[in-house]
Amino acid sequence: MPRSLSKWVLRASLLAGGLALACATERGLEPKPVRYNIYANENHTGNIYVIDADSLTVVDSIPGMGYVDNMVASADGRYLFAQLWATRTVKIDVLTKSIVASYPDDTFSNLFLLNEGRLLIRERCQLEHIDPATFRITFVDSTRICEVTGAPHGTRVVGSRPDQSRLLVYDSGKEKMVADFEARTLEGTPVAVYCAALHPDGRRVLVLGRESYDRTVFLVVDVATESTLFQYPLAMPFGEIGISPDGTRALVTDPGQPEFDQTVGTLDVFYLDELKHVVRFNRFWGYTQAVHRIRFLPNTTIAVIAPYWKSPGHLWTLNWRTLLPEGRVWEQGYESFGDVAVGLCPEQQAACARH
Repeated sequence: MPRSLSKWVLRASLLAGGLALACATERGLEPKPVRYNIYANENHTGNIYVIDADSLTVVDSIPGMGYVDNMVASADGRYLFAQLWATRTVKIDVLTKSIVASYPDDTFSNLFLLNEGRLLIRERCQLEHIDPATFRITFVDSTRICEVTGAPHGTRVVGSRPDQSRLLVYDSGKEKMVADFEARTLEGTPVAVYCAALHPDGRRVLVLGRESYDRTVFLVVDVATESTLFQYPLAMPFGEIGISPDGTRALVTDPGQPEFDQTVGTLDVFYLDELKHVVRFNRFWGYTQAVHRIRFLPNTTIAVIAPYWKSPGHLWTLNWRTLLPEGRVWEQGYESFGDVAVGLCPEQQAACARH
């Protein structure tokens, strides 16, 4: 870049930063840090509890929503998109605590908000593209992807065929499948795909699969070469995979099956750079059996872990870098939570204008 041009670019950057700071200082304010909320749906009451992510305390609740099977916050934090137990998908205004839009959805489907701002719903083996603003379907893709199993990355989601025989990667920007192949162990045995998550590098997929009735494996698969890079044995394939924001850690929950073989719920941690298993937390903080939701707080090293099934209603936090449990966020004496979401505090979006 010519020196004269770079000088102007620097001046423009400094001016933009100065204007943003002036907006706050003109009103006698310091620039406010970005704040986040944790939203946790509790089965017994049907409420969605609002938890401040900084203090890890309950600050509010959104009542009367029932059981929420899937939930995600909008990019600005103003809305929650939620699937109410096999009845309908709704758009909830966090500030007014009211449903502002809905449409019937009588299946146990999946719900994702992609980086491009598009809402994606998997229903009856097809993908429905939803405009978050109007809450209307803009495109329906009959891709035969009946299990969208993992968190999205960019414009992509991962899933499997109806019989779980193939690993699929779907790109909503291109509106087509970009990968469709059998996941296999290092020995070449096909694996039934139960859960998958796309790594932030876009090149690797993490898979929980079943090689046989009594053999479950965790795989790291290269999408381009369709080859397995790493595998590790686990007890059950019905857990969840969480990948740290920097892509260096994988947290994998395993519910176990104590009523059959005395195995108990565990949390396994993997280093993805070195491709190795690091530690297993047995009897996951005292719980004998639970499928856990894993959510990461942005700009921190904290993971929020919520029991989803057959477990008391506790939220826990784990420092995914040091691997030290931070303790309980909140405790309820009821059965368990529905889904858990993390979103930008909605008051943040207009803080400068209000003051």
